[in-house]
Amino acid sequence: MAIDNTLLWVLIGTAGISLLTLVYVLVDEGTKRRRYEQQKQEQAEQAAAAVAQSSQPAEPPEAEAGIPTVSSSAEPVPKETPKESSAQEPAVSPVDSALSEEAKEEVETPETSG
Repeated sequence: MAIDNTLLWVLIGTAGISLLTLVYVLVDEGTKRRRYEQQKQEQAEQAAAAVAQSSQPAEPPEAEAGIPTVSSSAEPVPKETPKESSAQEPAVSPVDSALSEEAKEEVETPETSG
């Protein structure tokens, strides 16, 4: 039984296309695998850097900027002016101060009932 010449070329073409498809798939899978492994390694490096960064003691922003900081043994110097401190604390009205004085007097001099 003889194979027709056209049928032979169709079979050869199909085999060629199949072979090219196989090569493309193998190359593509290898590229995907390398990309995945590289991405996985970068994530591991980022996680290691995050762990290393969180394990270090937190430094004030001045230390990061290169500004010298005062050691903890020195006495802290308040940087507030009287205007700033009064703005932060609620003002006591004369009525509140009078009430608090009356309460102090009652606590200091308890009444004796007799």
